[in-house]
Amino acid sequence: MLKKLKRKISSVKIYKIPWIGKNDINIEEYRYQTIDLTIPKKANAHLFLIDLLAFDHIPFLGILSSNEKDKLERLISPVEQETRTKSRIALRLILAEYLNTSPSEIVFLYGENGKPILKIPLKKISFNISHSANNLAILIDSHKSIGIDIESELRPSKVGIQLAKRFFHEKEVSILQNAKSEEQSILFSWIWSLKEAVLKSTGRGMFSIDTAPNFSFLIQQKIHFNLQFYKTKEYVGFTLRTEEFWLSTAAMDQD
Repeated sequence: MLKKLKRKISSVKIYKIPWIGKNDINIEEYRYQTIDLTIPKKANAHLFLIDLLAFDHIPFLGILSSNEKDKLERLISPVEQETRTKSRIALRLILAEYLNTSPSEIVFLYGENGKPILKIPLKKISFNISHSANNLAILIDSHKSIGIDIESELRPSKVGIQLAKRFFHEKEVSILQNAKSEEQSILFSWIWSLKEAVLKSTGRGMFSIDTAPNFSFLIQQKIHFNLQFYKTKEYVGFTLRTEEFWLSTAAMDQD
């Protein structure tokens, strides 16, 4: 039940977004409206946006596994430790609603590059998670291998250009270099989030960034704050800019 979940995570916003849709639609038009939280159907994904600063996670510390607690305790930065703790708890609480089970009973396995999956999937469900600063994004699907990335820190334009020359397609680099100086950092974060979402959908790490699609066709469009959908030979997804972050998703197009 959504009311139950929102009592636990008061800052959560939930959206039901199609993988293929019309551009320039305000994301609020996709707010999840029904009472029950059911696994999304084939054509849609569920997006959870959570303000971690407003999330009181202390009552739920007990749902973490001993392995998760050990890993979190090894983090040197207290801020990073708290952010990752909140993220893991939120993920467990959300998955438990779909699976109709106790959050503490969920067991994760991890791929070669750390992508988590459910050990014993009681229902067909896939998920991916990303956080940046105080923003947490969780993506849920039932049929596709998915990835999500959220970027809230803008790199200085000179740093962005240097990284782009190493990792981006030459057409993407050209667009960055020809953009206004105040837009270069914004464009860099957009491209980076798109590529990372794609790599996370496949389970590959950022060392495979050169295999990600060339997104020059998408970033040539005007930068604005509404949803943008895209489709490449292998992937579908949507991307969104807010005042706080860039968010991009990707799914391996199996249709």
